[in-house]
Amino acid sequence: RSTPSNSSAASDVYKRQYLSRKPKLDFVTFSGSGEPTLYSRIGDVAHYIKEHYDYQLALLTNSSLLTEGLIEELSPVDVIFPSLDSATETGFRRINRPHRSLKIDDIIDNLINLRKNYSGTIRLEIFFVKGINNSREEIQALKNAIHRIQPDIVQLNTLDRPGTEQWVEPLSHEMLDSIGKKLEWNYEVISKVSAGKYRLDRDSIRESVYATTLNRPCTIEDLQSIAGCTREELEIIIKEMIKEGLLVVEQGPRGIFFKALHR
Repeated sequence: RSTPSNSSAASDVYKRQYLSRKPKLDFVTFSGSGEPTLYSRIGDVAHYIKEHYDYQLALLTNSSLLTEGLIEELSPVDVIFPSLDSATETGFRRINRPHRSLKIDDIIDNLINLRKNYSGTIRLEIFFVKGINNSREEIQALKNAIHRIQPDIVQLNTLDRPGTEQWVEPLSHEMLDSIGKKLEWNYEVISKVSAGKYRLDRDSIRESVYATTLNRPCTIEDLQSIAGCTREELEIIIKEMIKEGLLVVEQGPRGIFFKALHR
């Protein structure tokens, strides 16, 4: 697990300055372009935010590091979104391409342990790739694992932006809903997010656009749901950022996507 760098320390200062304005937020979410639980002081950050700002906290995790010690550190987090994209070793390796030391049975045991030792909400995320983890055998294995883990809800997702690999194909909403019924557990199919409720100032919009698209490509509709501004205002900001070399344009399954370049 990593320790803070000079760049992450500078980012922490920016976040404290931002939170000191007491913006209206639904959640403060631990995520990123890597696994957030690799950060050695994630528990300190979670406790600090709860103590000084009292926001709802959420964590997105690939489930690989959910040991008892880490689960104790994560006690201030209100909602955890752990991933379980396959419950078979073959599917796990094809979709997640994990380090050879990671085994799917250990991941499932981690999630069972999380349920036993964590009092918050668990929203188990499953990412479906057509032809890999939507077979009868894969769905049955996922069903068995889910009934052992006992999450509060299972969220079914599929590809919605340019994939890392060109061969990755999404499932339709109807296919995801059909799979959900077969799991015999409380589930929801993740749909497109609705328009945002909060309006940011111009500098905050630029920072949010950059930070969000640095983690994942987004359409202008995705970004508008975050910024809470008009499409015309956002288009002007995006054009400026493209001209400045901060954003590039990619073609995706839903149309045009924007992706940030490292400064």
